[in-house]
Amino acid sequence: MERLASSPPHARTPVTVVPESRFMQNYRVASAVHGGSSASAIVNGRGDVELFTSGSNTEVWNIYPDPQSTTANSATATGLTGEVIATGLTPSGDIVLFAAQGTNLLYCVEQPTSASRWSAVKMIDVPLPSNAIRIARITTTRINNKLYIGVLIEAKGLVGTLYNFSWGVWAGRAPASLNGTTLQLQTLNAVWTGNSDANVAFSVFDTVILEYTLSTGQLDRPAIAANFRSLDVAAATDEVGNTQVLAVLSDGNAYCLVGGGKQPYSWAQLTVASSFKQVAVLPSRPALNALLLGVDNTLYHASQSAPSATGWSQPTPIYNGVQSFQATVEDGGLAVFAIQAQQNTVTQLTRETLSGNWNIAALQVQAGGKIEDFASYSTDVTLFSEVGTPLADTPVEVWTEEPSRLAINGGVYYATPRRPVRLLTNSAGVLSIAQQVSALAAPAILVAVPSLMSPGERIEIRQDAEVQDRLSVTTGEELMNAKLAGGAPLLRDQYHKQETANAVAEAVSRSMQLASPLYRKASAATPYVDPRRPRAGVSLRSDALAGARLLDLALVPEQHWHLSVQDGEVRFTDLSADAASGLLMALRSSSLSGGWFSWLTDIGDFIAGVAQGIIKVVDFVVTTVSAGIQAAFHFVVDGVTYLFETLVDTVEKAFDLAEAVFSAVKVFFQQLYEWLAFLFNWGDILRTHDAIAHIVNTGFDFLVGATGGIQRIVDGSINTLQSQLQQWFAEARNTLAGSYSLGGYEQANTPDDPATSKAVANNIVYNGLINNAPAAQSSMAAAALIQEADGPFTQFMEALANLVDFTESSQAFAQALVYLQDLGTAPDEIFRKLLAALMSVVEGVLQAVLSGVQAVIDAMLKTVATLIAGLKTLMNAKWNIPFVSDLYRLITNGSDLTTLDLMSLVLAVPGTVLFKILQNKAPFPDQASVLRFKAAFNADTLLTATGLKPAGRQVLAQAEDGWSGCLPRDLALLTGVLGSVAYFFYGSLTALGDIMPPEAGPPAIVAYVALTLETAAQLCSCPWIFSSGVPGCATADGASRTLWIYTCVGVLLDGIFVLGANKMPENRDDMGVVATFLYGLGHLGAAIPASLGQSASVVALNIVPCLPEVCKPLRLKRVVLATEGLSLVGQAALDVICYTSTTVLNVVSVSAATQPTLVDASALRTGTRSM
Repeated sequence: MERLASSPPHARTPVTVVPESRFMQNYRVASAVHGGSSASAIVNGRGDVELFTSGSNTEVWNIYPDPQSTTANSATATGLTGEVIATGLTPSGDIVLFAAQGTNLLYCVEQPTSASRWSAVKMIDVPLPSNAIRIARITTTRINNKLYIGVLIEAKGLVGTLYNFSWGVWAGRAPASLNGTTLQLQTLNAVWTGNSDANVAFSVFDTVILEYTLSTGQLDRPAIAANFRSLDVAAATDEVGNTQVLAVLSDGNAYCLVGGGKQPYSWAQLTVASSFKQVAVLPSRPALNALLLGVDNTLYHASQSAPSATGWSQPTPIYNGVQSFQATVEDGGLAVFAIQAQQNTVTQLTRETLSGNWNIAALQVQAGGKIEDFASYSTDVTLFSEVGTPLADTPVEVWTEEPSRLAINGGVYYATPRRPVRLLTNSAGVLSIAQQVSALAAPAILVAVPSLMSPGERIEIRQDAEVQDRLSVTTGEELMNAKLAGGAPLLRDQYHKQETANAVAEAVSRSMQLASPLYRKASAATPYVDPRRPRAGVSLRSDALAGARLLDLALVPEQHWHLSVQDGEVRFTDLSADAASGLLMALRSSSLSGGWFSWLTDIGDFIAGVAQGIIKVVDFVVTTVSAGIQAAFHFVVDGVTYLFETLVDTVEKAFDLAEAVFSAVKVFFQQLYEWLAFLFNWGDILRTHDAIAHIVNTGFDFLVGATGGIQRIVDGSINTLQSQLQQWFAEARNTLAGSYSLGGYEQANTPDDPATSKAVANNIVYNGLINNAPAAQSSMAAAALIQEADGPFTQFMEALANLVDFTESSQAFAQALVYLQDLGTAPDEIFRKLLAALMSVVEGVLQAVLSGVQAVIDAMLKTVATLIAGLKTLMNAKWNIPFVSDLYRLITNGSDLTTLDLMSLVLAVPGTVLFKILQNKAPFPDQASVLRFKAAFNADTLLTATGLKPAGRQVLAQAEDGWSGCLPRDLALLTGVLGSVAYFFYGSLTALGDIMPPEAGPPAIVAYVALTLETAAQLCSCPWIFSSGVPGCATADGASRTLWIYTCVGVLLDGIFVLGANKMPENRDDMGVVATFLYGLGHLGAAIPASLGQSASVVALNIVPCLPEVCKPLRLKRVVLATEGLSLVGQAALDVICYTSTTVLNVVSVSAATQPTLVDASALRTGTRSM
């Protein structure tokens, strides 16, 4: 067997990061009430708890008790927007909400009895230091019925960042302005201390202690025994009036402050070997309570305890999966709002006063959302373990090199170079990161997996690298042909001519080439990146902070050029260094200084001026000087000419230079976005969706009509397999398996396919399903369908149970289990255990149970009619899934989302993208193309072509070019592509289920979607679509067709379990695990004769999908227990490796099989369990 060309096996690292970035249109729920980047909880004057959180667009929402709501809560916008919020109570007991917008401090007051719940927004003046950037923190405290307000204003200091403190008091009314102070800090870890107007102070606890007493304006620095950096600090006044301070210090442990008076302060350690990141102290009575959040997103609770040596009880974990929290005291108990790390949803935890019990329930509001689109760079970052398992629910940290708002897995966060976002990957091991942009350049994203990477190491992801790479090679012809979303040309009016396009393209290309090719190009040598899947703009950073992307001047070629834009004529001219210098001198002498326009500080401001019609560009001059790349802009304002000069020293400025060139010909960011970005053509996608739904329904009808034929062929094949088993397996071990390991076999035979990887990534429908599946609600209960079934279902389950019992009692299975249990002892065993050894152990089991398998399959086929009727009912069930249902209603003008709609849309988005990449056109450009497909692709055609119809097989005429498939060649390619993509997502959902504990599974909707994807993939891989032939075992072609017929059994097996238990068989119980294993034995037995003597690609397509199935006993409870759960990791690793590999191989095979020059399409050996 020759080996398929591929990358060699690579050294494995503890974590592998696979990012796929795209400049694209994205969607969000604008009025979402999920927890945002800032939140606050408070008890109002009536004793009710209210929550405030910023939404995805920084609008601040109020969630308040509402007895008229079906959920007991309602949500309303407050009218405020801001990155930083805080709350307090006025002297009259009304909630006042503060929000910072840059350096502005805004507030509004709750008026619950008014028609408008919130007052008009007002402003409090804040004294600003020089170089002020923003208000970084707002903090309040209530003492003697007065509300004390403090703000920390972030400013750029001579060295680093400083925070300037200002304060005010809300007594009878709001302060008009805050009081400035000279207190400058290098930390935000400060709290209010004191219990009276005389001693209230703003106190810093970070390395040193500083106390700024408001009444005197005096700054004190009490002695402390040792200096320790703090990560977070909190304080509250206890029952006797003393301020108690807790902190998380740099070692991650919790400490309380002790000492004072004549003794120096010191930190008393409360925990050992902990890793906390957030702390809160609540002024409950009689004892204070504390909450701590670990870096593993587990929430802990502690309370004051007199018997304890530290004065506090040991923190106890109470809830996990928490990204952040807000808490307050309610009726003496605690009200905690935990913002989930997965979907950013809010869970309310209430601690009862007397019993101390915690009541936990999702916080829900009676509100609807509105979907809106936005321009974004979006990246799906998938994390894999050392052996290729998706790292689900894994703690990660995300920074940006500049402050930026990121939408991650359904939540919205504010990330900075110094302040990471800490959260978990989703259940598929993915961080789906969308960064809204209004310019081509975007701050780099840095991702760290603290538990698996060295301190300080971060994977840097430049989401804009692909756009830069594309623009660096743009041509005038491309610009002339470029179209906007509505079909209008990119270059319009007097600029739509070839000479202009050539000049603009050259200037843009030169601008983009300023950045090093190392930035734009992919590198297989980057640590933590799969060398088989290198991606542009991905590198390893080991420095402490994320800084600006400085140009590497040593790698920038010297260039001097002039772009003239006058009277609609655009000309590009290369210059010598002397000519460029002379031109600049001439422009300087004829222009006023750009300094007249104080708002012009960088190229971005300049572009804004052009877009607003203030500036008319005349000339661009770019020249290499000793200090770097100098750019000069000669422009006209009100008839007066000016010159603006700047150094292009960062990648962002190179982007700005390119945008400035485009803006000179009236092409601004919105037009560039419409040209360069991926925009959802919902017309194309919905037509694909319609065709996919037809495929699934056709598949169900086909299975009903093919039952008799399937039974005849499978029974005959089992008889043949019994007589040929030993010979075929011996030959397979020698010629197919060789010396490969299970994992190594895939690595050796799978090439990288960037087109497929890009198409299946950043699927907003699939990501929306994964992130929101736990909250999905249906119009029906699927379990009721199976109860309506008659005797055949019971007979099948009894026959299956008997076969499973017999299998587990056999000596052959015991021997196989030893191999598999050993395989599961360590995740990397899949790269050590030989494929030939696996074939040997499963051969024995197959020999022992083969006759019993035939009886079970015969019993299963008697259920088909009732099964399909139930599945069709299930396909019509309506679903309400956060975001996904809203999106579907938006794009379909209000239609409800059904199970079939959901699956079809999950597949239609990437399927349309991949087909466009491969063929440069939509799969279904109009409704007529959909009707043509439906007419050609139907159950009767497939039944006739396969010979599974009772009337017998129809011999298909061969076309003049040698094509003999039952579909036209173009439709065969389309069908094969859709089937390949369906198989990828079916495999992804399978891996998601296999990583879960025994007898556990993902939400029911995930199982339903997986089954329909499996059905679509199975039907789309029918070999008769690509060529005619007869099933049998005498030839490889006949055996491949028999193999496909056998894999139809797998769809039926999964269907019975999904309909009856809302789970795939391997997620139901041990019987389901063994059932899948037994199916896999037959799958492998059928795949071997179809592979003997074939090419490496054919063998891989046949054998690789069998491996996860025959290893499925790794999910048996006793194996999971014996391996301490590691067997689940190994099983999920095999799923990801094998299903991804098979998808790529199938796309390559389908493309080759449908080429006009290819006569024999027998290279396709496909099936959902054999792709």
